[in-house]
Amino acid sequence: MKHIFLLGILIPGLLIRIIFLNQHDIWFDEAFSFFVAGSSLSDILAATAADNHPPLYELMLHFWMQIFGTTAIVMRTFSLTLGLLSLPVFYLLAKKLVNKQSALFALTIMALSPLMIYFSTETRMYSLFVLLSLLSVLFFLYIIKKQTTINISYFIFFFTSALYTHYYSLLLFIPFTLLALKQTGLNRLRLFLLLIIPFFLFFPWIIVYFSAPHPEFINTSAVVALPATLVSFILGGTGQVTLRTYFGNHTFLWIKSLFSITSIVILFMGLIGTLKVAKIKNGRIIF
Repeated sequence: MKHIFLLGILIPGLLIRIIFLNQHDIWFDEAFSFFVAGSSLSDILAATAADNHPPLYELMLHFWMQIFGTTAIVMRTFSLTLGLLSLPVFYLLAKKLVNKQSALFALTIMALSPLMIYFSTETRMYSLFVLLSLLSVLFFLYIIKKQTTINISYFIFFFTSALYTHYYSLLLFIPFTLLALKQTGLNRLRLFLLLIIPFFLFFPWIIVYFSAPHPEFINTSAVVALPATLVSFILGGTGQVTLRTYFGNHTFLWIKSLFSITSIVILFMGLIGTLKVAKIKNGRIIF
C-alpha cells in the first residue's frame, strides 16, 4: 500500500515536470550554462572560477550534452532527472525525521511545489544542489546513528559534491555543527573530524576562486544576495528585489514590506527548525 501511495505522488510529479519542461524560453543564465558546459574542461573551470557558482554542475552537464545532445529539451532533461531523484531522497529523509505518514504528506508538497518544478525545468545547478543537499543531510543523520565506512564515505562524497555545486552548501555546516555538539564523548569528536574532511576537499577550489579575476557585473557577494534569494521567487522571479533596490527610492513600499515580512518569517522558521533538529537523542531526532 505504501508503494502505491508513493507512485501516486511521484507519477503526477513527473508528469507536471514534463509538461512544463518547455513552457519557458531559454534565458540568460541557462544560455550561460549551455555556453560554459559546451567548452573544454579547462575552460569550464576557468569560467566558473570567475562566476558565482562552483564548477560541478557545468562539468556534469558537459558530459550529458556529449552523450545526449545539445537541444534545450535535452539540457533541461538533465535537471528534470536530478529533480525526480530528489523526491525519493526527500521522502527517506522526512520518514527518518518524523514518520511515514508525515513523509508522504511532505513529499506531496515537494512534488507539487512550483519552485521545485521550476528547478527541474531549468538548465541551472539548483536541482543538483537540492539533491546533493538532501543526500548530505540524510547520510549525516545516518552516521550519527551508525558510523559505518559506507555511511561515512557517502556523506563525504555527497557533501563535498554539494560544496562544489553551490556556495550556499556551506550553510549546512551550521546544522551539522549543532547536531555534532549534541553528541557526547568520542562520537562528537568523530563527527567534527568528518566535517573537516569535506571542507579541506573543497578548500582548493576556494583558492582558485579568489585567485581568479571576477568581472564586476557578475561579482555579486553571496552574502548580499542571500536575502534576495529567500524572497525573490515570492515577489515574481529571481533578482526582482535585491538589497540595492530595497534601500533605493524607486521601490514600491508594498514590495519593501513584503520583502521584510517574508525575510523575517523565513529566517524565524529556519531558526526554529534548526533548534528542533538539534534536539537529538540516541540517533533519533525529537521534536
